[in-house]
Amino acid sequence: MTTVFIAGSISINRLHRKVQERIGKIVSSELDVVVGDADGADTSIQKCLRDFQAEKVTVYCTGDLPRNNVADWPVHNVYSKAKAGSRAYFTAKDLEMARKSDYGLMIWDCKSTGTLSNVIELLREKKKSVVFVNKNSDFVNVSDKSGLNQLLTFMSVQARAKAEEKVNLSSMIAGISQVQLPLVEIEHSSSSEEAEQAHDGVRSLPIPDHTAPKPWVEDLVEARRLAASLSASLPDKIEIAAIGVRSKAPFQLISVREGLIWRTEELARSACDALEREDFTVAALLIRGIAESAAMTWYLLEILENRNGYTPSELNDKLMRMFAGSKNSWADGPEAISVLTFVERLNRKLPGFQAAYNSLSEYAHPNWLGVSGLYSKIDRENFTVHYGRGLRFATTGHQLAHALVGGLLTFEDGYNKISHAMPAFIDELEKL
Repeated sequence: MTTVFIAGSISINRLHRKVQERIGKIVSSELDVVVGDADGADTSIQKCLRDFQAEKVTVYCTGDLPRNNVADWPVHNVYSKAKAGSRAYFTAKDLEMARKSDYGLMIWDCKSTGTLSNVIELLREKKKSVVFVNKNSDFVNVSDKSGLNQLLTFMSVQARAKAEEKVNLSSMIAGISQVQLPLVEIEHSSSSEEAEQAHDGVRSLPIPDHTAPKPWVEDLVEARRLAASLSASLPDKIEIAAIGVRSKAPFQLISVREGLIWRTEELARSACDALEREDFTVAALLIRGIAESAAMTWYLLEILENRNGYTPSELNDKLMRMFAGSKNSWADGPEAISVLTFVERLNRKLPGFQAAYNSLSEYAHPNWLGVSGLYSKIDRENFTVHYGRGLRFATTGHQLAHALVGGLLTFEDGYNKISHAMPAFIDELEKL
């Protein structure tokens, strides 16, 4: 008999109508169900199963007694050698449910690592999941690594970074072989999220051995943390058909945004390394590039927020200028929007951004600050000019490191705001 593993994020206390209907189909098909005993989604799933008068249910718990069993179904006890209350302790029963089931139905809040770990464990077992993405109010099929990557696009940069810290997400994904599982009509999976309550601490980013004490060391450590967060969140593809609408606008917008995170991540890594070496001109050029990426991201957000003020043709023209614009590559193609337009528009929302950008330009251009100001120092008493690196070590390093952190935080904020606004935009459009 087919067994379905149903679970979800501990933050979810109410099941969407679509999830309830899917559970109803599972019950009416007389499939076996395994479910956890945690608060949140597990308990909500149990109540839904009880309302459908499900009988073929087994509640899994770690230890002797389940915390929740609303219909007194049979209990399967899992005993773990891990420390009680730890992530590994609660994960033991989830691993057992993944092994015992044939398919998974997951209800996900786009950030919890417990549910995500269950999806990945089912893939390792060559089993398929259907994941209900709560903020998108729709299902995503995960039958291979490509489907998993599509699911991960719903995570914010912050959520992706936290998942990397808590469960080493990149390594988990790398361990999945690229297999295509057969499509079936009923596909479900889920897992409890007590893991969210058992966070044992966040690993800190190491400072390289060659890093000497610097007045800006705290900013540099924070910049490396933000750069690592971007590295952990890089998407590798967009499944265009999965967006599910006829309009090209969502794809155009997402495509530009995902290109920008790749660009910004590369600039961020390189800027941190340049500051370590005290190569301040290189650092200034890279940090100014990050500021431009942030400004462009916020301009994308502005288009998204003001979409109802454009005709479809006007929206397409704006997005195509972002997607494929150029100043001199082709005569008949869309003209690129000036980066200064991006900067000026963001300055309206974040006063002071343009002044900071202009200061970076003084370093980046061969003006006094970017040439003589960086590489020379006058000894007036001895009528001598000295040349070298780091002659204004403390002031320059502090200014640039602070600007780097500010640019990365601004980019991250704009990127995440687009994530939050996209589901409503897609819901407005004609479906395929």
